[in-house]
Formats: sequence, C-alpha cells, structure tokens
Amino acid sequence: MPLSTSTRVRRRIAGTALIGALSLIATACPAGASAHEVVVAATASGLNVLETPETRQSCTQPDVVQAFAGLGDEREYVLAPGGSFESKDLDGWQILRAKSDSDGSPLEIDDADNKRSLKIPPGGSAISPAMCVDLHYPTLRLMAKAAKEGGLRVDVMYPDSADPTFLPVGTLSASKDSGWQASADLPVFPERGGAAPGMRRVALRFTSVAADGGAGEWKIDDVYVDPRRL
Repeated sequence: MPLSTSTRVRRRIAGTALIGALSLIATACPAGASAHEVVVAATASGLNVLETPETRQSCTQPDVVQAFAGLGDEREYVLAPGGSFESKDLDGWQILRAKSDSDGSPLEIDDADNKRSLKIPPGGSAISPAMCVDLHYPTLRLMAKAAKEGGLRVDVMYPDSADPTFLPVGTLSASKDSGWQASADLPVFPERGGAAPGMRRVALRFTSVAADGGAGEWKIDDVYVDPRRL
C-alpha cells in the first residue's frame, strides 16, 4: 500500500554546537576507494568502514528532516551517508553480495527521487559509511522489504571506541512479498562510543540471515538516525 506524501522540514544544526570533542582521523585511501574516502576501521572479514564527505557533514552540519512525517512520525532525522541509495556507485558502502536495485521505497520527502534501494540476498551484508551521532541520537529507522522469508540483522560499530566491533541492536522480520514497510525504532546505543558528551562516529551493518526456517532476502532504503535532543 503506497505511503502518503510527507512534507520536508529542513534545518541545519550549527556545527559549533555539535562538534564537541570529536577528532576525525584520516588514514590512507584503500585500494579501489575514491580519493575522498578514508578508512576508519576494518572488520574481521576484511571489509573496511569508510568515511566520506557526507560523514564529515553529519559531524558539523547535519541535514535534519521529518523523513517519516507521512507515516505519522513527526520526529526529525538525519540520513545515513548514502542511505537513500540513489547513487548506483554506493559511495562509501562496503558490501558483500549486495547490490543496487531499481525498486525504491514509496517513502516521499518533497520532490526527492526515491527510485533505488539496496538488495541484500541470503548471506549478504552491507556496511554503511561512518556518520556522527551524539548521546541524544538514540535510534535509527529505515524502510525495508522482504523478498524471501528470513531476518535482517542490524548491528552498530563505534570505530573510535575501545572495542570497535559490530554489536547487534535488533533483527527485522516480515512475511515474503509483504511490501515496503517502515521499521520500528532500533536502538543505536551511542553510549557505546563513550560516555563523554559530543559527537562520535558510528557505522551500521545490515545482514540478511536465516530466521524461522527462511534464508532471507531483503531490500533496504531510506536509512535515518533520529537526533532527538533534550
């Protein structure tokens, strides 16, 4: 069922109020990466967590929108870097067996294109570029569509923490061919990036997993983090 059109409410948060004690550390450009991408962490399987210009914007001037207002959720959100998947090159995303797909979610924000998504087949995964959050960014939300029975596991990693490993925050489930749906809130646990106030980088991982006897195949789109401030 098509989702109703939402109205975009956009504002930028002053960078000086958000930067806090964050120190961005640039490293060498990995083989195959573009010149504006830098590695901030590496997974045990050898996939890198990258940062891009959108990462750095999320640390200083995040673009805040009411992304899910058409669904009755009037909270403000910040898009994960490349989290609309409109660019076929998936800038900054590290993928395993996943690929760009022409089936975009029906979520509408102004007149922005929403023609593409990311398809994650059984056993596939996708790691987002890093983005900045602080202790007042408690949750994330996304659009998802199950093509086969199974689960979509969501993990977070804080690459600048003392223990930069992916930790699970939840698993989505849906019946086959149930269509595009907005996820419930998934916790981001920003305190895992440190207890001190200020920004810290986080990367998100989405993995199609076997669940309830199914192998799992998913499409994801419109990945947003909720910067709920006090």
